[in-house]
Amino acid sequence: GPGSIERDVFPKVATGGKVLLEGRKGILLDNVNNEIANLHAYNKTSGDIVIKNKTSLNLVDNNGNGFAIRNNAGGGDVNVTTSSGDLIVRGTINTKTGAVNLDSAGETQLGNNITTNSGAITFSDNIILIVDDISIASNGGDIDFQGAVNADDESNIRNLELTADGGDINFGDEIGDDEKLDNVVITNAKDVIFKAVNLDGKLEQEEGTGSTTIGNSVTTGGIVDLKNNAINVNNLITGNGGVTLTGTIKLASSISTSGDLIKLDGDITRISTSGVTLNSSGGDIEITGKLDADDVNATRNLTI
Repeated sequence: GPGSIERDVFPKVATGGKVLLEGRKGILLDNVNNEIANLHAYNKTSGDIVIKNKTSLNLVDNNGNGFAIRNNAGGGDVNVTTSSGDLIVRGTINTKTGAVNLDSAGETQLGNNITTNSGAITFSDNIILIVDDISIASNGGDIDFQGAVNADDESNIRNLELTADGGDINFGDEIGDDEKLDNVVITNAKDVIFKAVNLDGKLEQEEGTGSTTIGNSVTTGGIVDLKNNAINVNNLITGNGGVTLTGTIKLASSISTSGDLIKLDGDITRISTSGVTLNSSGGDIEITGKLDADDVNATRNLTI
């Protein structure tokens, strides 16, 4: 059966024949059917929205439209989990100030936007983008990808836009380890940590108030353009449309392009004893700030 619906919930018929579950002290859907159809969940005043299933869960209506989840309770969270199988999210998820936690025993297939107002957004498993453009905005909260992030098929255009403002963004695994995304754009964040990145298009951070760290190799078919107070390059960057790094740069690994500009816009500190090369393959190389070593008694070489 459909399981249980609890916590002071009032079903109503909404526009288009959909059923609106309106809660005032939270909504719990426990052991639901594998597919939730023709249903929207809206919580008003307090409590969390919790959706749990023992197998895979498809949040979609009968017309392929999204099951929308909105928690308007101050501090109220949205938690969606599966004990086995995948989680498919095709409707928007919004909270007032609460967090969003998506935890699938398989993969989470993401087909719509997620927005909070300072609430953290956490993906506890691998993410698959299944539509062209996905926006994830925490507006002050942290965004945490604990698994890999991929497209459903590399032949499809799949773009990811992230806005954390004063929050941090963490990629705990690779972007594009299986099926590459096109573009990843961060509009604003504090601290950003990348593991390996493999994109058909560009990797961009438009603004930042902390540090951005490249932990593993980055390879893009388009530009790499990262702006933050500090940029930590701990592994190779290959940007086939050019590489621009803006901020105080700690350079511990090489940067290369295929005939395109390499621009390091800020003071640079060399922090590794291994050889570091800036190789533009005939393109311009521009360094706007000072170039220093982190240790005057150590060997620090830079090849251009």
